[in-house]
Amino acid sequence: MILINDQTVRVPYGLNEKTQRIDYDRLRETAKRERPKLIWVGGTAYPRAFGYAAMAEIALAADAYNVADIAHVNGLIVSGVYPNPALQRPRRLPASVRNDVADFCAAFGVHGIDR
Repeated sequence: MILINDQTVRVPYGLNEKTQRIDYDRLRETAKRERPKLIWVGGTAYPRAFGYAAMAEIALAADAYNVADIAHVNGLIVSGVYPNPALQRPRRLPASVRNDVADFCAAFGVHGIDR
């Protein structure tokens, strides 16, 4: 779980010591300070659902891309038991990625994704 800025420096975002959950307030402050180009969310060592909507809002406010690594949870997403990052707003995607996402979703019977 990292932020990557212009110099490709990794800035980790950590957990709230009391709750052991991602500290989205601290992440928001870090993103505001560091002005990343990309915010990456996902991983295997976090045993809770990621706050994809919160991450998307933070990325949009920082004018950064938001990438969700769903390699380990994609089966849970498709089965509907885990949050789907593709359904979270706000987001911004290059046209080529939007087309790929729409094609992928259509293969699973999900239509009407145009953003």
